[in-house]
Formats: sequence, structure tokens, C-alpha cells
Amino acid sequence: SSGINAEYGIRTRDDKYLWWDVNSISTLREKFNVIGTAIGTLPRKPRQNKVLGLPVCFMKEQVYLLCVARVAVVVDVTGDLPSSRDSEEFLGGLEASYKAQNK
Repeated sequence: SSGINAEYGIRTRDDKYLWWDVNSISTLREKFNVIGTAIGTLPRKPRQNKVLGLPVCFMKEQVYLLCVARVAVVVDVTGDLPSSRDSEEFLGGLEASYKAQNK
């Protein structure tokens, strides 16, 4: 076993290829020499940009290599947009987190 959860897949939307599986990111780096760029913020510091976390964004060429090696599949999530209620709840949670961190 490669240690990669290919069923989870690389999510694609707006020409970005994102990997969200924290358990296999080191395997991608060690076994397949695919590094990617961390673009997500940390849960406790969402407004900083010095240290970034998941998701990891891959170039198209990296995604191609992972698919050819059969360690990943591409999943189009264009139709999986959140509802406006979900978006409002998310933004409210971000604001509450920001206020809690800046007390």
C-alpha cells in the first residue's frame, strides 16, 4: 500500500488542485517527490499568512504524475458550493475565532 487515500482524491475547482488529507501529505512528499504549496490558514490564527497549512495546492503537472502513478484521482467539486446559510455560519465562526484570539 502506498499510504495514499486515492478515494479521497485531489479536489479541483477554478483551475486549482487541492489536497486536504493530512495523513498522506508526507507520503506524497517522501515517495513521489510531490511537494505542492500549503495555502490554508491555521485554525487558531486564520488571519496570519506566515505559516500556512492545508489544503496543499498542486500544479497540473504534479497532479498528472500522481494520476499516472495511480495514487490519486481528480474530483471536480465545482457543483459543491456551500449554501448562503453555510457561508454566513462560516464567516460568523471566523469572526468569533478572531475576536477570541484578540482578547
